[in-house]
Amino acid sequence: MMKRDTVLSIFFLLIGFFIWFAIPYQIEDTGITVMGPRFFPKVLSIMLVVVSGLFLVQNILAGKKQGKEKEDKGEIKDIKSELNVLILFALMIAYVYLMPIWGFIISTIVVIGAVVYFLGTRKWYMYLIFIAIVLLVYYVFQELLYVQLP
Repeated sequence: MMKRDTVLSIFFLLIGFFIWFAIPYQIEDTGITVMGPRFFPKVLSIMLVVVSGLFLVQNILAGKKQGKEKEDKGEIKDIKSELNVLILFALMIAYVYLMPIWGFIISTIVVIGAVVYFLGTRKWYMYLIFIAIVLLVYYVFQELLYVQLP
């Protein structure tokens, strides 16, 4: 587990650096504003590098604490948890395809409702909260930011 986490943190660290250095070649700077089209991708790449670096340091320090203890290689993977990940991934793919057909509000409520139900939440007020958040996001984008959502 520790080795996999270390490799993943290094991988995402490299991806963050790659994004940072690829931005000038992929996104043209208009020079109109201080925060141009490159700003948000740069912020995301910085966040990716920082989080990956912290995760790498955490893994290295945890590895030193554990010493030379080896992990149990005979560990049986939990197939149910892997199946759950695949089902959630399928729901996200369905969301991408339902968005243009049903629109933002209906597709988001249906897919988030399915995800929340699938994850085991049965409290009725949780469903009201996410419906209210979906409607709030729609209102903010449509009425305040003047951004059209499907």
